Amino acid sequence: MSAGLGLWLAVGCGQTTAAGEGQAARTSSLGVASAQARIAAAASHSLAVRPDGTVWAWGSNSSGQLGDGTTSQRTVPGAVPGLSGGVAVAAGVSHSLAVRSDGTAWASGANSNGQIGDGGPINFVSTPTLSLLY
Repeated sequence: MSAGLGLWLAVGCGQTTAAGEGQAARTSSLGVASAQARIAAAASHSLAVRPDGTVWAWGSNSSGQLGDGTTSQRTVPGAVPGLSGGVAVAAGVSHSLAVRSDGTAWASGANSNGQIGDGGPINFVSTPTLSLLY
C-alpha cells in the first residue's frame, strides 16, 4: 500500500481489489505519494509516523494521549512536538507509545496503571515521556 498516509479506497481497510478493478487514492496531509503508512489506532485516537520520522496524532485527548501538552481533542492530524525519529507507534485505550530510531520508547496519556513506564505516580502525562525501557 502506497499513497502517503492517504487511504486506498478499495474493497475496505486497504484490501486490494480483484484483478482489473481500479483503486482510487486520497492523499492526506501526512505524507507524500511514495510513503509507507505506519499507523496505529485505539478506540478514540490515532497515530501515524511520517516517512521523515515525525509522529502525528489526532482524536480524543482526555488523558493527554496525543502528546501535545494539552487535553484538547484534535479532529485533524497534528505533529507531536519534540517527538522525531519515530519508527513505530502503538495506541492503547488512553495512552500512546512511540519508538525512536535510537531504540528509546516514549509514551504519553493515561498512567494510572503504569502504562507510561516511567515509574512515576502521575495519573497521566500530556507530553511524550521517556519510558524506563531503553
